[in-house]
Amino acid sequence: QHLKVIVTLFDNQTDHNLNAWSGDDRHLAGLIPRFAAHPAILAWDLKNEPNLDYGANTQALTDAWLRHMARTVRRYDANHLLTIGWYTPEAAAALTDVVDLVAFHYAEPSATYGARLATLLKVTADKPVLLEEFAMSSWNSYWPNGHSEQEQALYYADLLRQHRIYATAGYMVWTLHDFDMTPLTQYLLPAKRAEANMGLVRRDGVLKPAAAIIKPGASLDLAPLPRWYRFTKPFWWLVLVGSAFGLGCILWVWWWWRRHRQKNT
Repeated sequence: QHLKVIVTLFDNQTDHNLNAWSGDDRHLAGLIPRFAAHPAILAWDLKNEPNLDYGANTQALTDAWLRHMARTVRRYDANHLLTIGWYTPEAAAALTDVVDLVAFHYAEPSATYGARLATLLKVTADKPVLLEEFAMSSWNSYWPNGHSEQEQALYYADLLRQHRIYATAGYMVWTLHDFDMTPLTQYLLPAKRAEANMGLVRRDGVLKPAAAIIKPGASLDLAPLPRWYRFTKPFWWLVLVGSAFGLGCILWVWWWWRRHRQKNT
């Protein structure tokens, strides 16, 4: 189908201490030579969001591990590009000498996106920059900060309006489909439930409004939602019902206390 893929080599491997390097080396030795000349591979992504590993490993150790992995991959494969899928634009300013393609992810408020991208481009002028993932969940949950499909489309439109101002290597959306089957223990928390609903396509195969936004040449001029729209979300209905119930309980206790007091007097 003439598609190119970026293959992420490490994700849930978050232990970068020296005694773990030999196991990672064996992983690469068994994988990279087999696909070193594969025409469908655009790039090897050394690690998904490695700056999130800094806390457990320190930045110095994580960066040293990334440099070692980059040298190992290049030893087995001189044909494909290397990149690192950093979690933020700021993190992607690191190790630009190691990669051929600077890549970062973005799932934060869109208002600051353009300025943060511009700052990254200033420090990576000699390397192409790719927005490797951007996402907003359409899980309009009973938890705070849930979003609807309409809000997802508006977020993508605002982000892409800013992104297209700059000369970059492009952008990729996370993700195509909502997750149909997921490991239950991993998706019990609300944040993970939200991640399972970041697709452009619903579980029943129907396209969400955001799917139209990423088409080449699609209009990004969407009408904003009214201010009162937020109060239509399930979370606010839960707050309203919960507040009404709580107030009712308080009034009932107050009524019971006054009645009991009158009987005793």
